[in-house]
Amino acid sequence: MDEPIAKRLRLPRWGGVVASYLIPGFGQIAEGRLVSGVAWFVGMEIGVVLVIWVAASPQFPDVTAALCLAGLLSIIWICMLVHTYRVSIG
Repeated sequence: MDEPIAKRLRLPRWGGVVASYLIPGFGQIAEGRLVSGVAWFVGMEIGVVLVIWVAASPQFPDVTAALCLAGLLSIIWICMLVHTYRVSIG
């Protein structure tokens, strides 16, 4: 009964990946890695805001910069999913 919530939320390996697919960092949080999960979540949200800002900014009249940032954010997102798979107990 005294176990932390993270200990009771153990997900299968792919369950953690699906959880992180839907909410970035949730797979890490479910595995008890709170700091890592929150860092992934905040980092991904900052990245999304940055892409939107660059796309809407008059300082960047072309959408090329926003597309490059979106591509970089996609690569980082895939790295987050791989990290979730590796830290999961399975």
